[in-house]
Amino acid sequence: MNRKPFLWTLRYSLINITYFAAFCTIHAYAAVYLLANGFSNTQVGILLAVANIVSAVFQPLIAGVIDKPGPLTNRRFILISVLIIFAGSLLLLFFNKSKAFIFVIYALIYMIQFSYQPVVLALNFEYQKAGCPIYFGLARGLGSASFAVTSAFIGGMVAKQGVNVLLWMNIITMVLSAVIVFTFKKPEETGAGSSAVSEPAKTQAAASNGTAATAHNKISDFAKTYPAFMLFLVGTICFFFAHNMINDFMIQIIRGLGGGEKELGYSNFLQAILELPVMALIGFVLKKIASRKLLVFSGAAFFIKMIILMAAGNMAMYYFSQSFQLFAYAVFVPAAAYYVSETMEELDQVKGQAYITSAITIGGVFSNLISGVILDNLGINPMLLTGTTVCGLGVVIAFIAMKKLPHNTQKAVKAEAGENQPEIWDLYDRNGNRTGETFVRKPGNYKDIPDGRYHLGVDILALHEDGTYLLTKRSDDKDVYPGFWEASAGGAAKSGEEPLEAATRELLEETGLTADSMELVNVLFKDGGSHAMFYSYLAHISGDKNHVTLQEGETTAFKWVDRQGFLEYVDSDKAIVSHNQRFAKYIQSIR
Repeated sequence: MNRKPFLWTLRYSLINITYFAAFCTIHAYAAVYLLANGFSNTQVGILLAVANIVSAVFQPLIAGVIDKPGPLTNRRFILISVLIIFAGSLLLLFFNKSKAFIFVIYALIYMIQFSYQPVVLALNFEYQKAGCPIYFGLARGLGSASFAVTSAFIGGMVAKQGVNVLLWMNIITMVLSAVIVFTFKKPEETGAGSSAVSEPAKTQAAASNGTAATAHNKISDFAKTYPAFMLFLVGTICFFFAHNMINDFMIQIIRGLGGGEKELGYSNFLQAILELPVMALIGFVLKKIASRKLLVFSGAAFFIKMIILMAAGNMAMYYFSQSFQLFAYAVFVPAAAYYVSETMEELDQVKGQAYITSAITIGGVFSNLISGVILDNLGINPMLLTGTTVCGLGVVIAFIAMKKLPHNTQKAVKAEAGENQPEIWDLYDRNGNRTGETFVRKPGNYKDIPDGRYHLGVDILALHEDGTYLLTKRSDDKDVYPGFWEASAGGAAKSGEEPLEAATRELLEETGLTADSMELVNVLFKDGGSHAMFYSYLAHISGDKNHVTLQEGETTAFKWVDRQGFLEYVDSDKAIVSHNQRFAKYIQSIR
């Protein structure tokens, strides 16, 4: 396994940096380029709408091809996309007399550039699973910083030298991107201990409650399983109707306030640079605030941004409105990714991310079709009023979705199935040998296990390679130790499971982590009430520490603490005594 997080993160960051530099010149300056080539506002809106519609259809199709075994991989698709944008920019540079030709080529590079954005995201998780320690939040934040820096100088260059500067910037960034992506290759052999979840492990985790792992490929099945998410997508469309309205027609808004291309560059810089700290630190925020709450919060920020912009009478107020990007887009993007990861079955998570992207795209399509027409016929203020109204409706929809609807009906089905299907334990003697007897587990009946017989339980303490320990907070709804922090995952082994097998499963189910190795630190027999034989393991973890999955109804937060913080926890009255007893030998060894 490659243990050089700085180098892998740097290389993946460079892919993001070149991508978002080109995103600035292709997307943020689309209206500038097209207006300079004789397009009307309505024609600009139609072109962008066509490109977005094709992108919305193309993205899931290409994702399906990439997911299948074959020659087309994430990395190769990115290379193909880069070459298409490079060729398209060259064509526009030298053959720009026909509006019809410009329409086709610009729509193509706009669509391709947007389409490979989720593939760049997928590339991160693919390489993490291969053992490459990439810090995604930092890399994505640096991408936003690249957008900001590009915006800061490109507006002034366009004002002085014309819109062909945008095409030259595309060509330069695509050449750099091609070199970076071409050399960005996975290790030939992957370590057995990536903290990412392997496909077999995902299937095992999904089926651990006695039900088979199921992929909900039909949109009707998906909607029944994730009703809150599907309604939230409607709210997302509303948010990004307003968001894209501002971005696509930003130059017209700025000109209405007395600014020009230079101010457009400053505006894009301000929005993008504010994304860097939020995206880099969002993992820490999500330990304190649930992703579903952050999504509603981000929607409210989109709405406030629109209200301030609608009331703006000068560039200062305009810049103030754009500063709300800090709470809107910068929070929405990572919070949505975490929400999908936390609430959806493993086999549905890629589709969940795709639906988020599609909703964003659809919001852009509606904005492209409607905003240009309103702008041409009624002016800027009616256009902004429309965007504000739609965005406000989106906030109401998002609140209802996140607060009132179930997030995963499949979990409820599995819980019911678990209640109706008896859990069977193997029984062991005092020497830790299976006796051949089994015990049917029911609520509260573990005390009925005969004397001299024990069921197998496992405890796992997670230790990261940087020397920190994982603590998770128990749900306030738990019957035992509600709201307490605990330093271990664990539970009862199922019939037929070996101790290490049960520990691996429990760690994956409760934290989403897979250990590099499991070190057995204690075996403890409990007579009397529990009749349990506990195998306690120290799980050695590497990789991204923020890739911890919280179990709905079980845990509500997590944090990593250093050795001193861990010892302070176990010595406090907030520690769970039985866990301390089972890890007593290990705790004593690190004092």
